[in-house]
Amino acid sequence: MVGLTKGRLRYWARTDFFKPSFVEEDGRLPYSRFYSFKDVVALRTLEMLRVQNGISLPHLRQVADRLARLKDELWTSTTLFMLNKKVIFVNPEFGNP
Repeated sequence: MVGLTKGRLRYWARTDFFKPSFVEEDGRLPYSRFYSFKDVVALRTLEMLRVQNGISLPHLRQVADRLARLKDELWTSTTLFMLNKKVIFVNPEFGNP
């Protein structure tokens, strides 16, 4: 659904790049990680930025952090732009870049 392998999802969770909303204590069990709809949208966005736009992993970490802090009501009003391999957020909370 998001274009990521299970291995990449595990790696991103293990390195604190992107953790699912819910994780069982024993993360090695089948179906021990559950992703919310917001998680799925964020993961798809991060993967598209990584693959299609060549965004570096350190910058993607900043983007992931900002997406995680974004309030639910701002998800639909936020626009992402690319400028010189950097992601620019524009929404009512942050204002213009």
